[in-house]
Amino acid sequence: MVLVVKQHRCMHSASCVCIKGHLSEDALFLVFRHMNWNPRLIAVLSCVCKWFDEVAKQVLWKEFCHASGAEDDAGFAFGTRFSRTAGKSFLPQQCRNDVLYVSDPCEHLDQGDEGDLGFFRGIFKSFATSKVKKMLIEKRARFHPSESCPYCKAKLWSMLEANMSPGSSSARLGAYEDSVEYFVCLNGHVIGIGTLLPLSDSEEVPEE
Repeated sequence: MVLVVKQHRCMHSASCVCIKGHLSEDALFLVFRHMNWNPRLIAVLSCVCKWFDEVAKQVLWKEFCHASGAEDDAGFAFGTRFSRTAGKSFLPQQCRNDVLYVSDPCEHLDQGDEGDLGFFRGIFKSFATSKVKKMLIEKRARFHPSESCPYCKAKLWSMLEANMSPGSSSARLGAYEDSVEYFVCLNGHVIGIGTLLPLSDSEEVPEE
């Protein structure tokens, strides 16, 4: 039985290690289905080479969103709500005039030792002139040494590493304190993840 119809081929040069062969798309599909479409591992896989990145974009991320009740559309989940009000909870106090739209989290439950994960996305309006970007530059925040934006491949800043992740982000996400980590790329795309509180606990978490 063919699980994945579309075939993807590595576009690297003849010297690329990938010419030794990949796992088939079907094998990757079964492995990640067994891991309940773990978003951290999909992100790691997509950085290995262009072939894995293509499979991740065209197959694995779509299955991740399907498992969370959403359908992927050009990098963002179709039908997902993006809220400017929610976005304010992810901004440092001195940057609250910036405009950031953040999605509802895709809840990915029972990830073993990592617990229940909430995976969210967002986009800045006019990021080039935002206070967040200005602060990151003034802080001389370093780019992530290996990861890149899954949407545009631009370099990523870690808001947590830059000490610009407010406590209100975990309250908004319904996650444990200090468990939320999110990144913003040079083009203003936001990706993030947090370990979710049990529903009864998260309902009691106050917002700042």
